[in-house]
Amino acid sequence: MKFEQKIKIYGISALTLGVIILLGIFFGPTAQAQRFQNSPLIPGFTISTASQIKIGDFEIKKSQTGDWTVYAQTQDFPAENEKVTNLLKTLEELKVQRIVSTSGENQENYGFSTGLTALVVMDKDGKTLASLDTGSVLENGRQVYVKVGGSTSILVTDRNILSALNKNFNQWTNLNLFVPPMDEKLIIALEWTGDLKLGDKEIKSFRIERKIVEGKETWVSTQEGFKVEDFTARLPQLLKLRAQENGLISQSEFSNLPHSLKITYGTSVRELKLGNPDTQSKVPVEIAGKKLWLSEYAVRDLLLN
Repeated sequence: MKFEQKIKIYGISALTLGVIILLGIFFGPTAQAQRFQNSPLIPGFTISTASQIKIGDFEIKKSQTGDWTVYAQTQDFPAENEKVTNLLKTLEELKVQRIVSTSGENQENYGFSTGLTALVVMDKDGKTLASLDTGSVLENGRQVYVKVGGSTSILVTDRNILSALNKNFNQWTNLNLFVPPMDEKLIIALEWTGDLKLGDKEIKSFRIERKIVEGKETWVSTQEGFKVEDFTARLPQLLKLRAQENGLISQSEFSNLPHSLKITYGTSVRELKLGNPDTQSKVPVEIAGKKLWLSEYAVRDLLLN
């Protein structure tokens, strides 16, 4: 074989080998994994289409007004809208940082269990937009193993999703007593019924109302000796009062709520019913059908003279 022919054959062989190597680089498993990196963890997911969220054994649903409500144990409570929005925004922004496995083997080694799916997001018609299972946190503390959409593939993403997701029922609910909030200027009267004593403080039945006295609007009490100014000075704090946690319908403490604070707000009346403190210094209360637990100390400092 002539030298020129050998050179030509060697050249063709080298070119063929180069093409094979390039195809391996661009289409091999490593290359495919690299192309998935920094791609959206939930492709096509946007906050605007989300209307229902399932987290563990409770649900969060969006109303026609755009507000969110938490449903659990046959009860519903207003949700903290900001926390729900933060969860969905985090989900929308998550990226695939690494593909660990596509085989579906040894799931338990990455912290996955066969229990409930950690998160399911649906649209208003119940169509699933996103579902996510979370595993254990990586040793670096900044990332977490996840599975998406029922897939067995194990991915790595930012652990920010855990901060947005790992909240209990009480942490998702809006524990403010007065939802929606009230404007102090629109309160016309407050009436307390029942005698309540907590520690060295006590409050007896009273009624105060706004009246025009000598051309000036002022609070007037029907109870002689009642410190009207002291009580009304605490009114802004009272309207911002937050419960410690939600109460359950089955709890017997809510069957006897002998104390009542009625607030005349414009043309409506809102009633806050209170019971006696339990052994853990919590006071059962009910307002607008919602059962909540208040700190005994908050009640004492805000309501009692």
